[in-house]
Amino acid sequence: MLYNEQLDDPMRKIENECPWWIVDQKPELPILVRETADRKHLIAISWGKTSVRRLMTNTHIPCLHTDPLECTNLANGESRTWHGHIFMLENDPHKLLRIFRSAD
Repeated sequence: MLYNEQLDDPMRKIENECPWWIVDQKPELPILVRETADRKHLIAISWGKTSVRRLMTNTHIPCLHTDPLECTNLANGESRTWHGHIFMLENDPHKLLRIFRSAD
């Protein structure tokens, strides 16, 4: 899912060659959530309330992918720091939303 959708996203150009399906939808919040197999817990990741470019997951394996909005190529020796959040809690989506909204 493209969060702040960019129609010229390079992933769109190789979508048919890529093992991931890129959804043509926009989520209401920039957070990606998965439920554990036993449905007792949630794990979620986010780069903050406004800094997510893309949310992706593969439904066949429990992976989560998010791209920071300001993801850039770095020259040799150059560095950049991004700060994000990993949430792990009991399966309570309302609690997760409260925690997410109070983060940062």
